[in-house]
Amino acid sequence: MEPRKLLQLLMDKRGLNPSSLARATKDRTKQPQIYRFLKGEAKEPKRSTLEPVAEVLGIPVEALFDAETAAACWAKQSGERVSDVQQAQPPRSKGSSADAAADALPALATFLLGLDDLQRTVANAALRHLLDHPEDVEAVQAQLRASSGATPGKRVGHAR
Repeated sequence: MEPRKLLQLLMDKRGLNPSSLARATKDRTKQPQIYRFLKGEAKEPKRSTLEPVAEVLGIPVEALFDAETAAACWAKQSGERVSDVQQAQPPRSKGSSADAAADALPALATFLLGLDDLQRTVANAALRHLLDHPEDVEAVQAQLRASSGATPGKRVGHAR
């Protein structure tokens, strides 16, 4: 499990967001630092930056740096087996999700042209989700196909 995924799960479980977590650390870790870590923008965060976060969440700081420790920590918190947590998130090669999302954009643009206003609103919400979660591209594509009953390039909901 990616350490940033662990942090997001623990924050969700406690009803925290980056701002409230920063306040809980008494601003020893700032909101932008937490946000960048969650988004994967902090490539090598300092241990001293994440120690207050780990203290607040009651986890070892190593769980925010090491995938196996993160999986073990989430398994303990959630009651799942470590092997189940590790299998639920197979490792991906760097860039594979972003590459898949980039490859899907031309087809998605064509698809959007064939939608009515309501369907376009749903598709736009899906796109906004993909900006934060590019790893979900295949699931979002499947949901859009299932919910619209459309095929790319086919006009939907318009009488001709």
